Amino acid sequence: MKTIFEAWSTVAALSAAAVLAAGCAVTPAADDEGPSGAGLSALRSPAGERVISGIAELVLTDRAWPTFEEARDNPAQLLQDGSPLYAYIRATRPLGELARPADPGGSYTFSDYPHLFLQVGDTDSLRILGTCYITLTGEEARMREVVVPLAPLTYRPGQIPADCWLSTVVSGRSGKRTYEVRLAGFAGKFESWLPVPDLLAVAPVPTDLSTGAGEYATMLRATPLRNATLLASNSTVQTASVNPAALSPVNPVNPVAVATPIRGSSLVAASSAPLPGPRQDIGSGRIELQLQSLSAALLGRRPSETYFVEGQWSSTTDQRGRTVQQHAYAAAVFKGATCSWLRLKAFRRPGGTGLVDVEQAGEPVEVNCSDLK
Repeated sequence: MKTIFEAWSTVAALSAAAVLAAGCAVTPAADDEGPSGAGLSALRSPAGERVISGIAELVLTDRAWPTFEEARDNPAQLLQDGSPLYAYIRATRPLGELARPADPGGSYTFSDYPHLFLQVGDTDSLRILGTCYITLTGEEARMREVVVPLAPLTYRPGQIPADCWLSTVVSGRSGKRTYEVRLAGFAGKFESWLPVPDLLAVAPVPTDLSTGAGEYATMLRATPLRNATLLASNSTVQTASVNPAALSPVNPVNPVAVATPIRGSSLVAASSAPLPGPRQDIGSGRIELQLQSLSAALLGRRPSETYFVEGQWSSTTDQRGRTVQQHAYAAAVFKGATCSWLRLKAFRRPGGTGLVDVEQAGEPVEVNCSDLK
C-alpha cells in the first residue's frame, strides 16, 4: 500500500507542476506583447480575450511611419483632440483571404469590395461603438500589410469613409477614457450563411478629451482624403499618392475646410422670413449630438440649437437600385442680439445610428427673436 500511495503522490505532484507551468506559459508578463501586438491591457479586455492569435497584428500610431516595425516600436501613448491616428495592419496571409468576399449584388456600396472590419469599442465590454469597412483593392487583397488613416478622415476604395474613430469620439463624452480598436475578419473559411467575423487583433487607445472633441468634429466634417491608404514596409507607393511623411504632425495635411461664419449682409429680410418649422424626433440622442457638432464644424460657429425638421429619412439609390445613403433636413438656429436660422441636410448610412455628414441646404434667414420659441 505504501508503494501505491507514493505512486499517487508522485502523479499528483507532477500534475500540479504541469498545471502551474501551463498557467505561467499562457500568462504574459506586463511588458510582453500578445498576438495582437497591443500589450497586456488589450489581452485582458473582453474583446482581447477572444482574439484568434497568430493571424494578424494591429498597431495604432499618432504619426505615419515608413515600416510596420517602426510603427510597432512607436505606438500611440495618449491621444488628445485632433491627434492623428493610423492603423497599421499586418497579417500572416494575404489580406484578401481574411476579408469578407465581394458581393456585387449586395445591398451596400462596400459590398462591391472584399473588406475587413475595424471596430471601435471600450475595454470593459464587447460593445461596438463604431465600425469602419476596410474595403480592399485587388492589389491590397494580395498584400499582407496595409495602413489605414483614421484621423484625418479618409475614403477607402468605393468612397467608403474610414470614419469609425472620428464618429465615435465626437459623439462620446468629454474626459479621459481608453478606447480600443479591433480588427475583425474571417480566420477560417467564409460561410455566407453565418457571416460573423472573428476578432483578429485588438489595440488600446488611451485618450484625454477633457476639453471635448471639437477638432475631431472638424475633421469629421472635412472633405475626406480619397483612397488615402498607405502601404507599409519597403514600398513608398500609395493608392492616393499621399506621402506618409506629409501626413505626420511635422508636415500635416490639412483637409479641413470650415465654412465662412454667417454675416449679417447675407441674411434675408425679416419681413418675409419663414420659420424653421417644428422639431421632429427621428434620431437618437447620439445623432442629435452629432448634428450639433457637425453643424458647428461646417458653419464655423456653434448654433444655439440644432434639430430635425423632417419626420423621416429619404433614401438615395445607385444605378442598381440599392440604397447608398439616407438624408433628412434639419435647422441650425442662432440666437443673440439678432436671430437667424438656416436649413441643413444631414446624411447617414442606410439604417445607420449615426451621421456621416452635414451640408448647408439654404441661405441664412434672419427672423424676429420673439418668433423663435
